[in-house]
Amino acid sequence: RGVLQRLAEVRGVAHVAVHYLGGGIQVRCEIMLDPELQIKQANMIARQARKLIESEVEGVSHADIHLELQDDCFGECGEAVGPICAASFKLTGPPPTRGPPMFSRRGG
Repeated sequence: RGVLQRLAEVRGVAHVAVHYLGGGIQVRCEIMLDPELQIKQANMIARQARKLIESEVEGVSHADIHLELQDDCFGECGEAVGPICAASFKLTGPPPTRGPPMFSRRGG
C-alpha cells in the first residue's frame, strides 16, 4: 500500500492479495481513482502502479492492478455498497428502498 501512495492519482487501495506461485510473489490489488478520469488515463495509472510494485517490492514477479472508480454517491443510486460508500453509510444511514420489503410479517 505504501508504494502505491507515491502515485498522486491513487486515492486509496481497496484490496491487496499476495500469492506465492511458482517460486515468485504475485500481488493483486485494487486501487481507487477519480471517476472523472478517461479510460486511457486510468489505464496509464494502473500501468504505472504495476511497474512501481514490480520494481520496488522485493521478490514480486508480477502485479495485477484492478481499478475502482471512487464515488461518493451512496444513497443516490440505491445500488451495492462499495468501500467509499460504506463510510457514508455510517454517517447518513441506509439508502432509500426501491420497493416493498422481501419479507413481511402477517398478522394473525
